[in-house]
Formats: sequence, structure tokens, C-alpha cells
Amino acid sequence: MKDDTKRAIKVALSTLKKKYGDDCFIDTENMPVMPAISSGSLLLDKSIGIGGLPEGRVVEIYGGESSGKTSLITIIGAAAQAKYPDSYVGIVDIEHAFNPPYAASLGLNTEDMLFTQPSSAEEALDTMLSLISSGACSVVVLDSIGGLQTKQQLEKGIGEATMSEVARIMSQSLPKIVKAAKRTNTLVIFINQIRATMAMYGKPETTMGGNALKFFASVRLEIKKIDVLMNGDVPVGQRVRIKIIKNKVGTPFGIVEADLFFGVGFNQKSEIVDLAIQSEFVRQGGAWFFLEDGDDELKFQGKAKLLEYINSDESIFESLKEKVFGVQNEVNDKPSSTNELDEQLEKVSSEK
Repeated sequence: MKDDTKRAIKVALSTLKKKYGDDCFIDTENMPVMPAISSGSLLLDKSIGIGGLPEGRVVEIYGGESSGKTSLITIIGAAAQAKYPDSYVGIVDIEHAFNPPYAASLGLNTEDMLFTQPSSAEEALDTMLSLISSGACSVVVLDSIGGLQTKQQLEKGIGEATMSEVARIMSQSLPKIVKAAKRTNTLVIFINQIRATMAMYGKPETTMGGNALKFFASVRLEIKKIDVLMNGDVPVGQRVRIKIIKNKVGTPFGIVEADLFFGVGFNQKSEIVDLAIQSEFVRQGGAWFFLEDGDDELKFQGKAKLLEYINSDESIFESLKEKVFGVQNEVNDKPSSTNELDEQLEKVSSEK
């Protein structure tokens, strides 16, 4: 880089720091690893790339009816409570469909949550912003955008046109919500629904509430039920397919299939075996599974036997989980920090 260029940028940085403060430029070298809250599914956590959903960011989860959206955010809330026991989980229930006993069966402590059922879109989004800005919540969830109605829509009669009202208020609110979430390191989740479009070409379905959320969300997940899990004649869960439609914190477009059991959640022990096989910490040969244990190699006939061994001791599961999630991708060509740039600029000035 030419000395004239360095001197010019030093003047610009000095001016901006005087105007907006010394913290207006971030030292990228010392930025912490992005923290995450587990989705409850280890397969999904691994696919997202940071071990879960990013704290301090906005996430959209959408899908059709009975696809597992509310169960998923309940499991995420329970994971947040486990990680941050001194923080609240905020639930803004637009659909008036939250079931505390069922949420408790999925591990959510309903006593350590803030629950509200606002009457309008303005009240819902303002409540969300207040909860996020307080810094008292690890997660704030809105369920769902499809149920939002503005005050103008509520005052109009049935059949009167009120097009784009929700899209308008979402566009106004999201920039504030994004900034507040970053400031307080709060995970913000919007549940959304899909509806059919009239388009003859392209995707036959779209999400509700306009396009603002698509742009402001760091992660967008589409969840779909693909099968019902039965125990005899009794349904005990469903197999879901989760597509990572957008991912600003890792690799997008991943697809995960997982078993979501009613009142239980995801089977993490079974998922860790699948991940360990993918990462080659568990070797599979036909019906046999091989697991290293210190200097020894344990041999199991069938996945059920391996799962039985993992279930026998929680430390075995945690050790395997640490190995799988400890694999980090190498990052090349890291950007120079602003501190390093300042040092270079000082050197140029002294040489002048």
C-alpha cells in the first residue's frame, strides 16, 4: 500500500474517531468467536456451522402447519435457559396457541419466561423491542408473523382493503430490533408461515410479512414434516427436514433430516453417532461400529449396541460431542485489525 494512501486513511480515521468515538472501528483481530444457542438438534447445530443459532442476530423459522415450528423454538428456549440460567426467555404469542404443560415436557421452565399475548402488531413489535433492549432475555420469540394485524387492520371491517400493512410495520421495526439484538447479544426468532402464490412460474409458496425479514435475518430455516414416527398404532413423533435457506454465519443451503419426538425433542445420542461417523471418529464396517477408547478400539454390532454404550455414561456422549464439534475449519487471509493499521500509519507518519 502506498504511503500517500496510508496517510489519507489515517486522516479519515482520526476525523471519524473524533466525531463518533474511538470505538467506531472494531478491532477484528480480537473479535470473539460468535456465541450460539443450540437448536436442540446436533445435526442442525453442526450444519449451521457455529454450534447453534447465533446470539445477537435475527433468525426466521418458517414452514407449513404441524411442521414442528413451535416445538423447535420451545426446545431452543430450553437450551437458552440451560446456558443462561439468570436470563429470561421471552415469548410473544400472537396466535394464542402456546401450551405451557407441553412446553414444560420439552424442557422449558415456564417460570423463568416472560409471556405476552399482544392485541396488535404495533404492540407485539414494541414489546419485542423492549424485551430485547432490556438485556434481560437470552432469547425473544414472536409466534407468528402470520397472526400479526396492525391497528388499522383491526379497525377496518372484514373485506376492506388493508394491503401491505404488516410489511410496512415490519420494515419500520426490524432495523431497530436488529441493532438492539446486537447491543444486548439477544437471539431474536420470528416464526413465519407459508402461503400459496398466484405465480405461474417460480416457487409456488412464499412467506408472509413482506421482504424485510428475509433481508435482515442472519439465518433462515425452513422446516417440513416428511413422515410420522409410530410406535405401533400410536404416533410418537415426526421426521422433519430442515433446510438452511440463508446463513450469514456459516455455509448456507444445508439440509438436515432429524427425528422430533413429541414431548421429548430430538434424540441427540443418535445424532451424535451420525455426526461421529461423518467426522470419522466412529468407523462403520457393514453392521459393525468401531469407537476408539484411549489406546483401545471398541467394537459394536449394530447402531443400537453403540447407542446403548453411549447411554450408559453421559461422559462418553460429552466426549464424543466435544470431538465432533471441536473440528474447526481453517480460516486463511484474516483481515488486518484496526490496531495493526494504526501502527502502520504511525510508522508512516514518523518516517515522513
